[in-house]
Amino acid sequence: MNRGQAGRPVFETGSDCHDFLARAASLAIAGSWEVHAYCLLTNHFHLLVRSRDGQLPRHMAWLQCGFVRAFNRRRDRDGALFRGRYVSKPIGGQDETYWRAVIRYIDHNPVAAGLSLRASEYPWGSAFHYARPAGPSWLTRSRVEGAVADTLGLARFQPGCYEDAFGPYAAVAVQGIDGPAPVKGRRPPGSAADLIGLATPEAALWLEQRAILADGRFPRRACVDGALVQRAVESARSLDPGCEPRGRRWQRSWARVETGMLRTLSGCSQAEVARRIGRSPADVSTLEREDQARRKAAEPHHRRRWRAAIDAMSRE
Repeated sequence: MNRGQAGRPVFETGSDCHDFLARAASLAIAGSWEVHAYCLLTNHFHLLVRSRDGQLPRHMAWLQCGFVRAFNRRRDRDGALFRGRYVSKPIGGQDETYWRAVIRYIDHNPVAAGLSLRASEYPWGSAFHYARPAGPSWLTRSRVEGAVADTLGLARFQPGCYEDAFGPYAAVAVQGIDGPAPVKGRRPPGSAADLIGLATPEAALWLEQRAILADGRFPRRACVDGALVQRAVESARSLDPGCEPRGRRWQRSWARVETGMLRTLSGCSQAEVARRIGRSPADVSTLEREDQARRKAAEPHHRRRWRAAIDAMSRE
């Protein structure tokens, strides 16, 4: 497994996932390794593989370096993406119970991260394919399918029984591997093509801050519908005591929040933000700079208003 440096997202879109899996698949097709289980999350990945030629470090370097070059090229970005060399733990000498626990652990990651309600519904993990009759040809299914049949006493593997054998997840210590902390709250609707969009608004903000820490700039991601953002801001603004009377400074403080959220969470252009909030593009540009400066400085009142708008969005 490996994580993005400073916790930044490494899989933001379906294109990122397809690129990574295509590279992993090419190694499997070439006979370099067998892939038994995997899961791609927003800011890290897990692979359960068996090296067939003893060259795992070489293959991982090829996989990660190629992916990072493509990721950077798509974003006009430069520099490292992962926090360092991958973390690996050999499990060949462990008993069958531990091997199954590792697969359960990998499967459970998107559920713990709040990206899916069930492992079998998350499209960027191997559980999605094991729970269906067919999957990618490069995924080595025989051992996992055999384990399902043995566990349930079946004559042959049945995809519908996969989660009966490998779920629900039980808290089993998987030493040397870290994963996400459980996320409370419902999973909002989102497209599987946009991993950031599958995260809760609060988690999306955290991922943004990780990207800022790693890259020194604000990413643009279309995660939340602009109309939802504006409804949430209006709801939070109506409950904000603010200044008495509610004058120009109070109104501008909320305009900063609304501008920042529309630009950051909805991916709106400055022209679209200007149209939505009834201000000039030049004023929107200034509001965006003011929002970014206050977020970087963690200005208390600005953070409180952002938090109130995020809470209002979660209640939608």
